[in-house]
Amino acid sequence: MSDAAALREFVEAIEAHLGRLRGREVVLSPPEFALARAWHAAGIDLARVLAALDAHAARHPTVSLSAVRRSVEAKREEA
Repeated sequence: MSDAAALREFVEAIEAHLGRLRGREVVLSPPEFALARAWHAAGIDLARVLAALDAHAARHPTVSLSAVRRSVEAKREEA
């Protein structure tokens, strides 16, 4: 699979997950896409991103990539 295809799958999975959490279809904004692209380029596992979104959603009414940035990036440093 090409890197472009892998990035597309990564982003689409995040959009679908955010959509389920928010209860509506989601398309990442340009800043959110840039963050997702940076995470993908850094090799951050999709499961870590989705788990961070779930954990945040369990505690807060709104969920976004920027809201979980610290958690996702801290988990990367622990790995």
